[in-house]
Parts: sequence; structure tokens; C-alpha cells
Amino acid sequence: MAEKYKKIIPDMDVIPKKDSHEDDRAVVTDIDSLIEPPAKPEKDNTITAAKLEKAVRSADIPMILMIFALLVFGLIVLYSVSGPDAYGQFQDSSWFLVRQIRFTIVGLVMMLIVAFIPIEFFAQKWVAVSAFVLSFGLAFVTLAMGVGREHGASRWINIGPIQLQSSEIIKVALIVAFAGYRATVARMRANGKIKEPKSDLM
Repeated sequence: MAEKYKKIIPDMDVIPKKDSHEDDRAVVTDIDSLIEPPAKPEKDNTITAAKLEKAVRSADIPMILMIFALLVFGLIVLYSVSGPDAYGQFQDSSWFLVRQIRFTIVGLVMMLIVAFIPIEFFAQKWVAVSAFVLSFGLAFVTLAMGVGREHGASRWINIGPIQLQSSEIIKVALIVAFAGYRATVARMRANGKIKEPKSDLM
């Protein structure tokens, strides 16, 4: 029986012993791997059919339909109002309509480009500051060099053959500026740099 158990249980002297230094090195290597921060996954900025399909599915379809309905309604009103004047000036009743359609196409392309910009981009401080400076700059240039003066007010800026109404750009720029300002304030409050305002209602 003793010989039978000897065959099953190996002799302890025969089992090879690991070097204690090798164990220490293995433990240190494991600790170093835990301390090192995990590698950040690289963002894939390529536009694929799957990403476009996802963007289309997540789009606000009712708002898009409302925008197109307003565009069509505005073009119809413009044509009905400016037709006689355009025919008298250019012998073409659709002259102002065609010009407005060109501007509309450019605006739709810009809308699609802006729609694919991440929302975090507009939360940056320099974007808000740039939009604020652009607003004041356009307002000053319109006041100093603007045309179309009526009752002491200037409305347009002539840039070559294009007549630009600066108020339309200022509207969008001010929205971006104030949104960026509020995002900066919220970020500073979250970091503890600004205290929460006290309210009597709380």
C-alpha cells in the first residue's frame, strides 16, 4: 500500500521550486500594469453609411418638416410680392425669387454642416468670445459704413456685389455667445470655482 501511495503523491523534493526573485518581478509587473492609465480609444472621425443612417434616424423630423414648410411659404410670399417690381426692373418676374432660392440652398448646406458639429464644440470659451466680438464688430461696421439708411438707421453692408444684412448674422452669433457663456458658468460651478447663488425660494 505504501508503494501505491508513493506513486500517486509525488515526492516534494522532486517538485521544482520557483525562484523568489521571479515571483517579486511578476508581482511588480502586475502592479505597474494596474497603475498605468488605460489607453483611450481613438475616435473614428470617418463618415460612413452607418453613421449617416444613425444621424438620420436621430434627427428631429417634425422640426425639419416645419423648417421646409416655412421656407416654401416664405418663397411663395416673396414671389407674390416682388413679382411686379422684378418685372419692372429686370423684365423677369422671378428674378428676386431665383436669387432667394440660391441663398436658401446655401443656408441649407450650412445647416447640414453645423448639424454634424459636436455640441461640445460650442461650449468652448473661445467660441463664445469670438461670437460676441463678431456681433459687436458687425454692429459697429453697419453703423459706420452701412447703407440703406432710413430714419437715421443703417441696415445693410455692401461686400462687393453682395448686400449683407448684418442683423441676421448677429442673431445667431449672440445665441452662440450667450449659450457658451452659460456653459462656462455651469462648468465653473461644477468645479467649485463659482458658488451657487442663494435664493429665498430654497
